[in-house]
Amino acid sequence: MTCVDDSKRLTIAVDSMLAYTDVVAMAVRGVCNATSLSEAAVDRLELCLIEALNNVIIHAYDNQQGHRIEISVLLSPRQISLTVSDWGATMVNASQTLAKGAEVTGLDPKALRANGRGLFIIRTLMDTVSYFSEKGKNSLLMTLSMDVDE
Repeated sequence: MTCVDDSKRLTIAVDSMLAYTDVVAMAVRGVCNATSLSEAAVDRLELCLIEALNNVIIHAYDNQQGHRIEISVLLSPRQISLTVSDWGATMVNASQTLAKGAEVTGLDPKALRANGRGLFIIRTLMDTVSYFSEKGKNSLLMTLSMDVDE
């Protein structure tokens, strides 16, 4: 794990193992507990982080260990941003899947494919979500306002 504290940014690098998702979630929860976010907002952030990590391990790395996942937490006075990055398979149709106006009829299991629920949850719970790929590095950026009081 790597910690960079000069700009209120924490960067963690872990291997692509499902067992590490809880460790990363605990570290990020610790950072969030030092902010003005409510417990419910921290829970939302943690859920989205775990969903994103699981997606990387299962889809980008095809459940293969030995691949790098990088998690970056950036704190600003108004928001917290999480970026989950990998160097695996690129997410297909990411912009359509992550669009807030994408057609989804609730959490009905028939309406959502098993491999689309995580992104739906992330899109629903976060203020903004974007996905980009550059030079083989794929990144999912999730942002939540510090003003969330749910």
